[in-house]
Amino acid sequence: MSVGDDARIVVSTATIALQEQLLKKDIPFLEEILGIGYRAELAKGKGNYLCLLRYREELQSRGLFPEDDLVDRLREWVDHTKTGDRAELPFEPGESWGMVCADDTCPGRKCQLNNDCFFVKARKRLQRAGIIVCNHALFFIRS
Repeated sequence: MSVGDDARIVVSTATIALQEQLLKKDIPFLEEILGIGYRAELAKGKGNYLCLLRYREELQSRGLFPEDDLVDRLREWVDHTKTGDRAELPFEPGESWGMVCADDTCPGRKCQLNNDCFFVKARKRLQRAGIIVCNHALFFIRS
């Protein structure tokens, strides 16, 4: 089978466990056996990514995370994360995540932080991917 450079394979699953299995085990196994290298990426919804604009606004208003310890841990994570993906947080931010995650209020390209936006970077990685793994809900939203 020959697949062109612009072709994409989308695999939709019902569970995070299966998505992780595909990305960490099954796809690398197939790449090795078939001798074909694909860039596989996991597609996630906006709410999984930190919005730098909302985060900075919350820090300025000091409305974010009433516990100082949580502020310090989030600030440290923001300074080191490459993806801004909530799944990489070393702690659970609870309901406060809703105050700083990307959502439908995102100004998009008009945002002054668009070049640093974690959600935009994630979408660019998907554009370069040969295999995209996502959940059923995201698949049908994007279809």
